[in-house]
Amino acid sequence: MMKVLTNIIKLGEKFGVNDSELRRIKLSNILSILFVANNIFYTFVLNFMNIGKYSWMLYMSTIFYIFTLFLNKIGKHKLGRLLLITISTINVLYYCILLGKNANVYVIFVAFAAIPFVFFDVKEKISLLYGLSLGPFSFIFFESWIYFFPAAPILDKDNLYIIYINIFFTSYLIILVTVFNFERLSNKAEAALRQAKEQQDGDYFLTSLIVQPLFRNTDSNLTITTESFVKQKKTFSFQNKKRDLGGDINIIGKLNFRGSNYTLFVNADAMGKSMQGAGGAIVLGTVVNSILTRNKELRIPIHPRDWLIKMFNELQEVFVEFDGSMLISCFVGLVNDNSGKVFYFNCEHPSAILYRDKKAQFIPDSPEYKIGSPMYPEKHKIEICEFQLQPFDFIILGSDGRDDISISLPDGKRKINEDEKQILKVIESSDANLDLICENLSKLGEPIDDMSFIKVGYTGSENGKTEKQLDFGLIKEMIKKSNYRAALEELESTEDEKLGTEYFYLRALCLERIGLGTIAFSILEKHQNILGKFLPAQHLKALIYYRAGEYEKARDVIVLCIHSGISDLQTRKLLKKIESRIQSNI
Repeated sequence: MMKVLTNIIKLGEKFGVNDSELRRIKLSNILSILFVANNIFYTFVLNFMNIGKYSWMLYMSTIFYIFTLFLNKIGKHKLGRLLLITISTINVLYYCILLGKNANVYVIFVAFAAIPFVFFDVKEKISLLYGLSLGPFSFIFFESWIYFFPAAPILDKDNLYIIYINIFFTSYLIILVTVFNFERLSNKAEAALRQAKEQQDGDYFLTSLIVQPLFRNTDSNLTITTESFVKQKKTFSFQNKKRDLGGDINIIGKLNFRGSNYTLFVNADAMGKSMQGAGGAIVLGTVVNSILTRNKELRIPIHPRDWLIKMFNELQEVFVEFDGSMLISCFVGLVNDNSGKVFYFNCEHPSAILYRDKKAQFIPDSPEYKIGSPMYPEKHKIEICEFQLQPFDFIILGSDGRDDISISLPDGKRKINEDEKQILKVIESSDANLDLICENLSKLGEPIDDMSFIKVGYTGSENGKTEKQLDFGLIKEMIKKSNYRAALEELESTEDEKLGTEYFYLRALCLERIGLGTIAFSILEKHQNILGKFLPAQHLKALIYYRAGEYEKARDVIVLCIHSGISDLQTRKLLKKIESRIQSNI
């Protein structure tokens, strides 16, 4: 018997396109079986009370209930549910009128009230409204019928107790089946949600394990101190371990440029929340740490300024491949451990802050687009800014989480902080202590984004060396002997940007000779205002164009020199060579 009932309940389940639809089909089958059983019981009751002639409606409705099972079996389950709720309502309405008000049969309509919510999806508005309207409509119809067509009930009050008992159990079973269905659905949804949450937290945990080693902070030394603070907005717990995850990342490392030690610092914020941000942080952290690792034991032969340009280009080449779906705002800098000279670039990141003599102020910069932005023109030359630290100065870098604070207003509303100078006051009141900065920001309001800080301190020169004076005679002798690397190392042993025409030309020449024509060209372009009328520099610029195969641009440089009246015999020979190559390519 149980096997037969189980098979009936499963009728049409193969047409369940999802769990919700499958649940509705099974509930429809269960209620059909329940109503058939109820009709059989009522048939015996009516015959026992010698009013079996009124059981014809039970026979008719039983046929329709069985028909709904057939509709479910052939895949017409929605029609089956509409038929089931309609026939059951008509059946109850008939016996309401037949047995009269005192029988209280209309109480079953209350039990019917929840059925439309489990029979139909919220999107099935017409079916849902139809099911909900049947109960009130039937009750109004019943009251109207009793009022306009009063008739004596077929049972006296002494025999109604059997009807009362049956109505109670019928209503009870309908409510029980409906509530049980709700409970199973709720438990199943809760279990699925819990499983998805556990799986998501597991993914978060594994991702956090990947990200964490990429946060690098090398030990401070006698002249440069560094601190790092990161607090991601997304927090989670996995296997009783509390972690956080987000797109902010700090990296601090050591590099050596031509014998001088430098500290690299990177404060970055990857676009997106949680996993997306963490993905960007992983890519950025991997690339930057790879750059640090491959340069760890080297004496890098180029100027820190030029190295930062190369680093930016490498990062841009990686992230531009994501077609704008993974952008990075960052502040990247190099500080000379001995002199305190800082070279840096800012890619749409909050400005760095100088903390000097208990006062905080923004450090000027030239913000670029985010790394990975398709807005950069081809062969873009990023501007490298410079700043000189004084002894006991601090630079504080921070992501935009330092400004994104949700502040409570007196009227109970909230607003996002719009005062970018608020961070300056917080730094001063916290005496540049990173933990206190975060704590005091939280007192102002609720942080709504990841928050990260890097603090770089300069205690002063270790040996008190002054800026080196260049011997240009010695450097030119090295160049005559084709000892370009030694000449370049000597040129870049100073960080004085006021050396002028000869310095920039010789440096660009040496770079071009050792195969770094792109960097050489960027120097010539950056200092065009100084080198514009210096003929050797213009010859070098044309030569770089020539060797890159851009012959027309090379010709334009030389023609401009001739028109400006700064040409010589060498200029005309170079022009003839360029035009000859252009003719041969036509």
